[in-house]
Amino acid sequence: MKRLTLLITLLLCQFSVIASDGKNDDVAQIKQVIQWYFDGTSQGQPELIKKAFIPTLELQFVNDQGEFKRWLGVNYISGFEPGKTNDRVGKILSIDITGDAAIAKATITTKNRVFTDYFLLLKLNSGWKITNKIFTKKQSPQQSFSQ
Repeated sequence: MKRLTLLITLLLCQFSVIASDGKNDDVAQIKQVIQWYFDGTSQGQPELIKKAFIPTLELQFVNDQGEFKRWLGVNYISGFEPGKTNDRVGKILSIDITGDAAIAKATITTKNRVFTDYFLLLKLNSGWKITNKIFTKKQSPQQSFSQ
């Protein structure tokens, strides 16, 4: 009986490791996709940004007048000039995955603002891609202290 219990315990542990390995791979892949976005936007590499997103990406936000706005991804990406660096630092705060869908939260800090981004991602045949992004912004703490 002890041997059977030990065998079942070992099998469950093995299954647990196998199951978590897939999730860990997904987390690593999602981190890579978001890093392409961070690197592309901070280093002036629009091709990296395109690599992170699906072609029909849409960004959504609330403008300063409190109105809902949409921004097509192609227009957003075209605002990044190849080779022109931007002072932006990105940090992934959380990733939540269920099957082939995920949401990630990140901050992007610039000299004047801190953006909080929420990325919707789907796992396609080609891998994880950001399908939609909503964001909000606030004045950077550095900016408020200098005034």
